[in-house]
Amino acid sequence: MQLGKIPRIRLGEYPTPLAELTNLTRRLGGPRLFIKREDLVGIAL
Repeated sequence: MQLGKIPRIRLGEYPTPLAELTNLTRRLGGPRLFIKREDLVGIAL
């Protein structure tokens, strides 16, 4: 059996995006804050 012939399914969204926390940044007076959106990975394994 050749591994290249096995169908693949996508189990998650990679790489996970960064989201800017503009309201919190403004509230704290800087610097720019970001959060890594690991909740968008997809199904839990």
